[in-house]
Amino acid sequence: MKTLRYIASTSALVGAWMILPEVTLACERCFGAGLDSPIVTAIGISMLALLAMIGVVFTGIISFFNQAHNRSRSIAEDERESSDTTTA
Repeated sequence: MKTLRYIASTSALVGAWMILPEVTLACERCFGAGLDSPIVTAIGISMLALLAMIGVVFTGIISFFNQAHNRSRSIAEDERESSDTTTA
């Protein structure tokens, strides 16, 4: 049932997109501007800067979880070694 609902909602969105193409057009600043326009260049650079920031944040999140995983593994190994030496 969820698959049918997903297909229906996706079809409705695509249909609305085709009926209202002005929604998908460029903004009035970029629409008539050429590729060498300073506004288009600035928007392109700002998009790259935002993508770089997303990459930095994503890398930080991954490194945090990697460090937490390594620490938990280290603590588990230390506890295993200490329990082995106390039982021996």
